[in-house]
Amino acid sequence: MLKIFLVVFLPQLCMGQKKDIFCAISFVVAGSLHGGREAFHADPYVFEKLGAKTFGFFGSNQWQRNYVGQRYINAYGAVNPHKSEILGNFGRDFWHTAHYGGGILFFSGTFVIASDKKRSIRRRVLAGACGLLVFHTSSYITYKILR
Repeated sequence: MLKIFLVVFLPQLCMGQKKDIFCAISFVVAGSLHGGREAFHADPYVFEKLGAKTFGFFGSNQWQRNYVGQRYINAYGAVNPHKSEILGNFGRDFWHTAHYGGGILFFSGTFVIASDKKRSIRRRVLAGACGLLVFHTSSYITYKILR
């Protein structure tokens, strides 16, 4: 897969167009966020092994950060109410932030490729396929590193 990236996608980056560099970076970051999210889904303690706190942004109980007082159950044993959702809990925990951030970066890179009228349809499809390859490769590498 790395050879395909070097042969097909790297020459497009060397053309010096800023949008190609933006697309490559957005696909790499989106893939890394997706790989980290999948690693967290497979093992909720994956970031705690790297030193994250249990109730922190990367911790195994990060979902409790979406409730008032940062906990699902308060000191009196009652259930705390859910905080109002602002953009689907973006920025409150890694799970939601990686989901929305990765999706936005993936679709913005795809939009930039698709809206480039200077390229032929064939070149746009090839660039999109290469972007998808970069996304999956960075996702796989991130997942393997964290697991």
